[in-house]
Amino acid sequence: MITSRRVLIASVAGLAVSLTVVGAQAYMASAADGAPGVSAVDAAARVSQIVPGGGDAQVALIKDPDGKHRHYRVVSDAAVANVDASNGRVSTLVILASVPAGKTVAFDASGVTIRSKAYLDRSGILTAGLTPDARLVDHGSYQEWVVQWQRRVNGALAPETVQVSVNPETGDVFSLVNISTPFTMPPTPAISQEKATAIAQSHVGWKPTSVVSSDLVIGFAPNGSQILAWQFVITTKQAGVPLYARLDVDAIDGSVTDLGRG
Repeated sequence: MITSRRVLIASVAGLAVSLTVVGAQAYMASAADGAPGVSAVDAAARVSQIVPGGGDAQVALIKDPDGKHRHYRVVSDAAVANVDASNGRVSTLVILASVPAGKTVAFDASGVTIRSKAYLDRSGILTAGLTPDARLVDHGSYQEWVVQWQRRVNGALAPETVQVSVNPETGDVFSLVNISTPFTMPPTPAISQEKATAIAQSHVGWKPTSVVSSDLVIGFAPNGSQILAWQFVITTKQAGVPLYARLDVDAIDGSVTDLGRG
C-alpha cells in the first residue's frame, strides 16, 4: 500500500520547504535502509543555489526504480529538479522561465558552449576530463541547443554525462542533466559499426532510411547488468512526414533493443 504525508519542515533563504514522504515503509529511515545522507532542506537549498529566483519548494523523497537509491524531487515556481539523496548532486533540473518557446536562433555553438561552461562553473559542477559537444535540436515548434560533456572509455561513451540545454534565442540555460553511474571497462566490440548500421536499418523496416546519429555507448540492461551497444537514431519520411526510431544494437551479439519510434 502506498501512503504519503506532507509536513512543513524548514525555511531555506526565505523559501518554505515541505517534505512529502511516499510509501512509509520504503522511505522512512530504518536500520536496513538508513536515513538519507542529505536532508530535504539541503536538497532544496542546493537547487536554489543554481536556479535564479525561486519560491516555496515542495520536496518529495522517492525510491528510484532500481530499488537501491533515493532522490528528492524538488518543485518550486521556478524549477523542477531531482537531487541525489545520498550525496546532494542535482541530477536533473528544468528552469521553467527559461524554456524556449520559439525557433529563433541568436547564438552559435561556440557561444552556447561558453555560456554552458560558465553556468556549470558557477554551479560547482565539474567537467574536467570530459569533452563538450554542441548540437542544435529542432523540436518542430521550438529549438534548443544541447551541450554535452561525456567521457569515452575504450572508444565508448561512458555513463558519466553532463548535459546542458540552452535557449537559442536568449542564451539562458534551461535544463541540466548530471549523471554518473559506476561501470567497468568495456570489451572491444565484436559487431562493427558498419554491421550494426545494417542490422539497425533492417530492424526498423523503413525504405529508404538515413542515420541521424550512431555511437558506441556503455549502458545497462533492466536487470542492472552492464552492456555495450551501438546506439542509433534512424529516420525516414512517409507521406512527407519525418519518422524517427531510436534503438540499440548489442555490440557483442548483435541483438536489437527498440527504444521508441515517433
